[in-house]
Amino acid sequence: MIEPKTQILALRRGLLVATALASLLAATACTETRYVPISAEEPGTDSLRRRERVVEYERSEELLTQPFACVLLLPIAGEPVAAPLTAAIEESITRHLALRIPRVIVGDFRDQQARYHGVTIAGMRDALPLARTMKCEALVEARVIAAEGTFVIFYAGYQLGLDLRVVRVRDSKELFRSRHTGSRSSGGLPVSLAAPVSVWSAASLARDEEAIHSLVDELVRRLFMTWPSARRLG
Repeated sequence: MIEPKTQILALRRGLLVATALASLLAATACTETRYVPISAEEPGTDSLRRRERVVEYERSEELLTQPFACVLLLPIAGEPVAAPLTAAIEESITRHLALRIPRVIVGDFRDQQARYHGVTIAGMRDALPLARTMKCEALVEARVIAAEGTFVIFYAGYQLGLDLRVVRVRDSKELFRSRHTGSRSSGGLPVSLAAPVSVWSAASLARDEEAIHSLVDELVRRLFMTWPSARRLG
């Protein structure tokens, strides 16, 4: 049995950690997001706060001068996450693509067509035959580069990073790339006083669905702010 004094000390340590995390989140939220070319990336500064306030991108004006009529969005790749989160990411990206491109091949229809034509869509190169068959000029790949969560007392923090790429089918030229890591916090019951957990489980997603969907939507919105059709960045 844990002595009351030990419990109080552990609770105080947990509260201190929670306060520090909340302060960090507040400071980050007040920092204006910067949009910088990937080539201008500052070496040795890959901290959480820097990643949260910087969107890195590369883009070609050919997206405007030679617009696509159709793109094929590949299944979400990268770090494994729960199916509901994968669906939320795919849905948000599809919504933004549809505002810019008339036809977006995605989801069940994409998978059905891949099975019908006997092709795999595990990666860019594998999906090229299907894209040509569907008369799509480009492939879109979204890769999860960060998926973390922390529970401390009544604090729940979520971090998600995405790397988005658009590659032209006829010559495999990369015309667009944007990557960013964002975070959200919400109330949550601790699994321990200060323990990082795999937040991307079905149970965690169900409990904090609103916060996580908000994180996905904001993250994808920032990625697409670097698309050439955007009038401004910010």
